[in-house]
Amino acid sequence: CLSLSLGHVQISLSCVAEAVLAPNKASSCSVGDLVIVRSIRFPRIFVAILVGAGLSVAGAGMQGLFRNPMADPYIVGISAGAALGASIGFVFHLHIMFVSLVAFTAAMCTSLLVYSLARVGGHVPVRNLLLAGIAVGYFLSAITMLIMFLARKEVQQIVFWLMGSLSTSDWTKLQYVLPVSALGGVGVYTHARELNILQLGEEQALSLG
Repeated sequence: CLSLSLGHVQISLSCVAEAVLAPNKASSCSVGDLVIVRSIRFPRIFVAILVGAGLSVAGAGMQGLFRNPMADPYIVGISAGAALGASIGFVFHLHIMFVSLVAFTAAMCTSLLVYSLARVGGHVPVRNLLLAGIAVGYFLSAITMLIMFLARKEVQQIVFWLMGSLSTSDWTKLQYVLPVSALGGVGVYTHARELNILQLGEEQALSLG
């Protein structure tokens, strides 16, 4: 309620309640206030909730998989790969949806690269995985910095994308975020038992199937 009310334009809580609870009734509030609540702030809050939930589930799954409470996309190099992919997308002036797709693809390729480097025989020791992720992450971050230095026209777009923002969130963005977050959440939930078993160690996990 406070997020719907506070901002550059102050809107009373009574107008917020009317905009949310009685969208089809005549209102004593201004049309501008109703549009701000329904079309700008309301979808932004929903997108923020979904993004936060998705990140928390992804973080829990990653920490369970690596058996390390410190594991995150930065340590294993995934974020650096995504940043590099996005930077390349902006340099080639791709649409923002394709920039996200390239970033996702680069993140997956980085994951496979780190996994391959850390693999010893048929096992992937957690220590090797974290060290490989840090090394690859620094290397890809250096390439991203080089691209930002050379492509000065696109540097503002790259920096804005890397920092992240919910300022452009609307109901259309919600349609993209909701299925992705739901699918990822269901995927992690269905493997919750395996993630819990992995906490016992690789040998015990193998013996338990």
